Amino acid sequence: MDQPDCVVYQAAGSYADSHCGQDWLNTLGRTQGIGKWCLAVDADELLVFSSRDAGSLVEWIPRLEAEGAEGVYALMVDMCATEPLSEVRYCAPEPFWECCDYFDPKGYFDVGFVDCPHTGIWGGVRQRLFYPEYTRRSFGDYLRWGIGLIARKTPGLCATNLVNLSYTMPPLLSKVPLVKWGEHTRYLPATDFVTKLKLSDFRAALLHLKFLGDFHDNAMREAARKEHYDGAREYVRYLCYLKKNRDLQPFTPEIVRYEGVESLGKYDLIRASDR
Repeated sequence: MDQPDCVVYQAAGSYADSHCGQDWLNTLGRTQGIGKWCLAVDADELLVFSSRDAGSLVEWIPRLEAEGAEGVYALMVDMCATEPLSEVRYCAPEPFWECCDYFDPKGYFDVGFVDCPHTGIWGGVRQRLFYPEYTRRSFGDYLRWGIGLIARKTPGLCATNLVNLSYTMPPLLSKVPLVKWGEHTRYLPATDFVTKLKLSDFRAALLHLKFLGDFHDNAMREAARKEHYDGAREYVRYLCYLKKNRDLQPFTPEIVRYEGVESLGKYDLIRASDR
């Protein structure tokens, strides 16, 4: 924040009352971002994309412009260590991914939506650890049931009525974090959905660095604050599982070590340009 071109905004209101930050992002986009590329990521997320396409975000933007894109679709990839959650130690300024350098390469599945980006993706480490009842088949069956109920009132599954499906749905992993903001651009629920725009043929990833040694303490704090979606029900669920096993182990023989962004491309978790 010491950079001369860095302007810091602070919101004094409630995160919950702002629709989990959606109102804040839309206000900044409308007042500061018209005609500009805007990147929206959380503090525990890191945007990565194929090194075949560009070495930096500044170099990548002209390629997005050249294809007429207005947004970039990204998969949030939960990162984990081989140790139990309580034993993961992070020491600044070490890069986060050096202590959480593994990910689930498979087990992701998608469902179509009316709202842009028109596809939602589920799976990953969090679903495997904290939502084990949602296998690929059971989750698909459940969504079809929910969509059937919603379809009585709407022509398809929309971001705004996704909340009607389940109290215990796993976290959605798809986002549109990079957007060229227009006059009518708006994020819908958080950055998971956005008003209609042309998405790039590229697909990026957001490395999600949540499973550090303070995960239990963070879950306790957020569950008590109740500022996250629906009274922080996701964090309440984390606590329920950690109460049973504080040393929850994310390691399985199937996880893969992160050795640079191309290790995601090997499993089609990012998409590079064909040109």
